[in-house]
Amino acid sequence: MKRALAIVSLATVLLAGGAIAQSPTPSSPGAPQEAPIPNRSIKLTAEQSYIIKENVMPGGKAATTGSSADGKLEIGGKAPVGAALQDFPQLVNEKVSAVRNYKFMIADNQIVIVDPKDNTIADILK
Repeated sequence: MKRALAIVSLATVLLAGGAIAQSPTPSSPGAPQEAPIPNRSIKLTAEQSYIIKENVMPGGKAATTGSSADGKLEIGGKAPVGAALQDFPQLVNEKVSAVRNYKFMIADNQIVIVDPKDNTIADILK
């Protein structure tokens, strides 16, 4: 009986310890808050992202068509004024229908997908 009680107690401690280890730690009041990750307005799978990268930047590098003047290209933000937005190649539009209404630019060796209606950055492929 004592052995069964010891096993149950040990199992409870081990399970509770795992739950405590996974709980988020409270941040101190003076600590800087991390910015939440913004939601993408376009949902791309890993395969779709690969298709876009391979057709827009073959070889992994391409000429820059826009720049992050202040270094702040972020999802949900605005694309730089005067950035040269391009249409996606026909092959990309055929294989990734989600980007048909979007344009792109390349800045800092990243593909920046932009919604041309309001110039908002929908996604950034690194």
